[in-house]
Amino acid sequence: MGITGAQWTQLASADRLRRSSQAVSVVGPNIYVFGGELAPRKPVDNLFDILDVKQPALKTVEASSGTAPCPRVGSPSATIGQKIYLFSGRGGLEMHPVEEDGALWEYNTTENSWQLIKPTDPQAPFPVGRSYHAITSDGNRTIYVHAGCPETGRLSDMWAFDVQEKSWRELASAPEPARGGTSIAHVGGKIYRVGGFDGKTEQGGALDILDVGQNKWSSVNYIADNAQGPEPRSVAALLALESKYLISLFGERDPSSLGHAGAGKMLGDVWAWDIEGATWQKIEPSIAGDAPAARGWFDADVSLNEGEAPTIQCTIPVPKAPCEWCKHRNVPCTFTREKKRKSAISGEDAHALLRRISHLEEQLTQRSLPDQHHATQPSPEPIDASSCPASTGVREPPAGLAAPTAPEQAQILDLPSTAAISPNPSFFSSSTSWNSFNADEKYNGVNWYFRGIPIVSETGQRWISSRTGQHGALPKLFLLTLKSDVVLSDTSRPSSEICQRSIGSFPDVLLTHVALDLFLKSRSRFIFNVVDPVLFMDTIRMAHTLECNESSMEARISSQACVWALLAVTARSNAIRDDPAVEEGQTSARKAEAALALVAESPSLDSLQAHLMLQMFRISRGYWEKASMLHSLLCRMVCDLGGHLPPPIMAMSAEDLPADRARRHIRALFWVCYALDKDIALRSGKPPLLVGDYCDMTLPQRDDETNSGQHTASIHSLRLSIFKEQVYRFLYAPGAFGIPDSQHLLRLRHLDDELENWRLSIPPDMRPTLAHPPEPAAITADASPPKILQRINLQLEYRYILTLIHATVRRCGAALVERAEMPEDLHSVAHSTGRSTIIILKEPIHRLGEESFWHIAFYAPIAAMSLFVNILIHPLGEGADSDLEHLTTAVGVIRSIPLGNLSADEIDYVQAMCDFMMELIRLGNCAIWKAKKDGRSRCT
Repeated sequence: MGITGAQWTQLASADRLRRSSQAVSVVGPNIYVFGGELAPRKPVDNLFDILDVKQPALKTVEASSGTAPCPRVGSPSATIGQKIYLFSGRGGLEMHPVEEDGALWEYNTTENSWQLIKPTDPQAPFPVGRSYHAITSDGNRTIYVHAGCPETGRLSDMWAFDVQEKSWRELASAPEPARGGTSIAHVGGKIYRVGGFDGKTEQGGALDILDVGQNKWSSVNYIADNAQGPEPRSVAALLALESKYLISLFGERDPSSLGHAGAGKMLGDVWAWDIEGATWQKIEPSIAGDAPAARGWFDADVSLNEGEAPTIQCTIPVPKAPCEWCKHRNVPCTFTREKKRKSAISGEDAHALLRRISHLEEQLTQRSLPDQHHATQPSPEPIDASSCPASTGVREPPAGLAAPTAPEQAQILDLPSTAAISPNPSFFSSSTSWNSFNADEKYNGVNWYFRGIPIVSETGQRWISSRTGQHGALPKLFLLTLKSDVVLSDTSRPSSEICQRSIGSFPDVLLTHVALDLFLKSRSRFIFNVVDPVLFMDTIRMAHTLECNESSMEARISSQACVWALLAVTARSNAIRDDPAVEEGQTSARKAEAALALVAESPSLDSLQAHLMLQMFRISRGYWEKASMLHSLLCRMVCDLGGHLPPPIMAMSAEDLPADRARRHIRALFWVCYALDKDIALRSGKPPLLVGDYCDMTLPQRDDETNSGQHTASIHSLRLSIFKEQVYRFLYAPGAFGIPDSQHLLRLRHLDDELENWRLSIPPDMRPTLAHPPEPAAITADASPPKILQRINLQLEYRYILTLIHATVRRCGAALVERAEMPEDLHSVAHSTGRSTIIILKEPIHRLGEESFWHIAFYAPIAAMSLFVNILIHPLGEGADSDLEHLTTAVGVIRSIPLGNLSADEIDYVQAMCDFMMELIRLGNCAIWKAKKDGRSRCT
């Protein structure tokens, strides 16, 4: 007859339950949830969350025994009696498979205690550590472990562990291909397997069956067309129900082309396999209604409550839903039905974030932050790069699944039953899509919204006009985005001819040494440390060699390009600018680009250094569009040279030292590229190219110098760059534009907490503070230039990333009616940090002189835009006049840049920034007067 009358019912909703890749087991009336991840590749903890099915109240418990498994993900669980068993998973600093030499963890639910069960014979074979494997039990004394992902590749083995004898026995391997994310269930002495991912495709169309007694596999084929049988999938669930049925639910199909950065096709269907009839049946709710949103990377179990129909328990991130459980059982309900409204912000989420922002605002109003108090407290765990290991061949859950999306909800599928869960519709309309931006609008405009409307869109332009009474004003807001910068590439001539021709026009060796000395002494080196002084001596020798044969031609061209790039970034210095052999920086940059075009297919350390110095040159002059276009070449080049791979081991002999130093310098340049990659992504809205999932993220061991003697970027800045990748993934990736408002606010709260953890991990004397005195805090006279610059950078970077996070609050509210109120104070952090950024920018000018140009060019426009948008939205607010004053201050800051050593091109850029700020002031003033005039008209 089959299954009829199935029903979905929500059991509970709590932040603690929000996770993926967790373990779920049911013992008696309790659901036990362990492990999993909230942020990608960062296990939540090793506590148990327990939910009583009969009286739904969640509690979190710590084992009384004092010992417990390390936090882990991708480690499902199985039960025998009152005990829960776990095997391996992924965890530790490197997020590798947990190797415990064949031991299992046993949790006694009655005693609330863990015990590590080791094999009696340590010499006997045992299964290797793995993750995203499948586990089940016979309910008596045997645990079965199958397939999964070890350190590399995938497995198809099957192992049985006798919990009484404490011994492993290897059974016959399952039919190929090897896979991870498969599902198994034990019924009547047989183990059934379905689905999985073999590294290329999802598996389906066959139900594999192991007869344990005969130790022999067989298969039943079916048509996986989503009509006669479930379509192929992985990371789903397979549950045995009353020894009659196998229930398959949810899973993932067709992984995203973005890899870990995006979700694939998630499935939301439920199927029942009739064991006796050998047929599939698709389970539909008896009453038409909504079901939990499609998903994968979760776990589930069956609850057999006496006198009630069997139920399937699963804990997975889903939208909020009405509570039917208490209604059916006639018990007091602790959850209320949420009023349906499109993309509305839930009160709970808004108030929670408002409390967080109120705390930030209180700190911003203080004249100083008591860092000394924080210094006496245990610092939270900083953002750890080790949580982003190099790819190991294991397909991990997409970031969207591990990211905070909504309060976790425990769902229950009653068989039979009815369903009623309301979906979360997307508020984002195609008319305001980020894809509609023009190229010349992206570099100062992708972060600014009003109620979901991008400020740089046509709709946004009409909105600005309506607020200011000025028409056609929008194009002037983005003067800083693009400038022509033509590459003078002479690829029509043979490279050997160009090589010979360049000898006469190439700067002499003395001038090159002067330029190198200037760069090494400049404070800019501590921002873009792209030159190793020892290795660059070889570059100079190669660039000035008189020999130019075919074998050395590419090396010489690369080295000459490197020298031209060095001259471009040092051209403003008095020590060389008056030398008749020195050309203007733009001319030197074009010659470097022309030379690099000839060796584009032969990456080398010299060409990588040249490209990085040219990126310094482009960005400092506002060529963001060109920097973004050529950045892809830079990222590919550093990977071709192995910079994304684990750091090299120490040289074993004197002969190895030069090559070892070069490898270490390439690794240091990888971090420069990685940090630059995140800034370009956040500034332009384009995806980052160097993603932590595919690169080794082991940070340098020392914060000051490597063993080769070269300076490295601040470890704190590198950790912040890793955090910026999370910011882009959660807030600026295409998938982040289609989520409901409540989910967006939760992501902001999560990022706020992560950023605060990063801040508190920094020593008090360097730690950025939210509040800033009218005059910047002085640094001790004996502080080194690197420390001074790092402190300034950390202060500016902290405010910059806070602004980018909280500016996205204004995406919310798109579904509200025109005059409906929304919590505008959620955005207050963004414009408050904008004000303090402008004040802090005086410090680089005071200490760095003309070298402060880069700081102001990068940070000032973002800070100014946050204030400008706030004026447009609150023209009569208490802070509007103050924001205008801060914009005026920004103009003064820009005009105070010493112009003596700046190039004509840089001076033009300074003027463009001033014009940009003046335009913001003019339009802001128009918005204030228009609001006052309109208010007076209404009064009269």
